[in-house]
Amino acid sequence: MKRRLINLLAAVSLVLCLAFIAMGIASRRQTRAFMRSVAASDNSGFFIVNRHRTFVNGIPLDIAVAATAILPLTWIGWVSCIGILRWNQARRRAKGLCTRCGYDLRASKERCPECGTAIRAGGRT
Repeated sequence: MKRRLINLLAAVSLVLCLAFIAMGIASRRQTRAFMRSVAASDNSGFFIVNRHRTFVNGIPLDIAVAATAILPLTWIGWVSCIGILRWNQARRRAKGLCTRCGYDLRASKERCPECGTAIRAGGRT
């Protein structure tokens, strides 16, 4: 149940992050279009452009994007670490090695002589 809740929160946070990014892109496009129209109507030939910041309920968009990106990035890192560990264990199991330490178990019967991990039926931990 806890894992599903974390997955759901990471997905919602990712959707919010992408929405904030899209909103920032649209806002910047509108600002550029406005500045072009000002430049076209201005006879002086130059105008001053301030850095345009979009706000979401009083919070700068940059901070909103960073805050909503933290959980999905953490989740992606966690899932990749677990995937690498499982891949490593499966590779060791297929080669007849101890899944914990990588010791060769072909001559061992009950436990890994290196780390003491119990060996499952079939000669693998």
